[in-house]
Amino acid sequence: MQAKFDFSISNLFNGSPDSEGDTPLHDAISKKRDDMLTLLLDHNADIMLTNNNGFNALHHTALRGNPR
Repeated sequence: MQAKFDFSISNLFNGSPDSEGDTPLHDAISKKRDDMLTLLLDHNADIMLTNNNGFNALHHTALRGNPR
């Protein structure tokens, strides 16, 4: 039962991508939600997941000019 719970938590923080392939981490970056970024990163959100344009969270951050 624990493995199923862990998978659900991982899925929550890595999330189902939206129609553009953006994950919750991409969205938090776009909206400059540092509180959500901290929460997602503290729970090991995968920064290497890419959206439909091939951008991961680091690319997304650089494009948005977010210093964090």
